[in-house]
Amino acid sequence: MSSITRQQQADLAKDAYETRMVTKPGESITIGGNDYKVLAVRNNPVTDYQGTVYQDLRTKEIVVAHRGTASVTDDVIDLAMVINSVNYQAAESKKQCLYCQEQL
Repeated sequence: MSSITRQQQADLAKDAYETRMVTKPGESITIGGNDYKVLAVRNNPVTDYQGTVYQDLRTKEIVVAHRGTASVTDDVIDLAMVINSVNYQAAESKKQCLYCQEQL
């Protein structure tokens, strides 16, 4: 069971819209008063998928925050997914989650 609070979840979801880089060894970022490492960032301009993998430094828990589409190409990507009945962002999301499983 996760010890990440709903407030932390909300803080990370909001932070996923920031442009982040993977943190260097020994570095961390503070979000909502909690310290995290950024383990991975995925930004695919073709599918418009964006996601960030965070690790809570206190609990060592890993959280994947998937960002909603927010770019200029958002409407084009969304329309293509509806017309073709394909979620082009699912594969990118799965890659983020597989990264987390490898870290456990």
